[in-house]
Amino acid sequence: MLRRAHTNHFAEGKFYAEIAVLPIMTTKEQIAEALEEIATLLELKEENPFKIRAYQNAARSIEAFGASFSDLQNQEALEKIPGIGKAIAAKISELASTGGLKFLDELRAEFPSAILELFSIPGLGAKKIKALYEQLKVSSIAD
Repeated sequence: MLRRAHTNHFAEGKFYAEIAVLPIMTTKEQIAEALEEIATLLELKEENPFKIRAYQNAARSIEAFGASFSDLQNQEALEKIPGIGKAIAAKISELASTGGLKFLDELRAEFPSAILELFSIPGLGAKKIKALYEQLKVSSIAD
């Protein structure tokens, strides 16, 4: 995703419009949230616990990351951060560069959007939420 900056002006009796394409600024916090959401969705899918933990650890590493924003777009720099491997570094780089992540969008498409709000209820983990969703058809707090 890109945002466009428009500048309009007149010169020599003619109207000119300039459009500059600017990258969407994604913060470390937004990237960490996206990684946590991936971990949560993978947990709902009952994926490998090591893969889930890798995303959780990467989220914590990004939150503690002290370098510049441009380093978040550099996959090689990301791979040097403890807890971030090649695959997750590529996803972080995509998020930082484009403001979106295809992998996360695909995971979200597998579940009703309201199911994530169930995680805000203290004491409910992925297993209980999955049971509520599959057995009782509960997909939101309102249900």
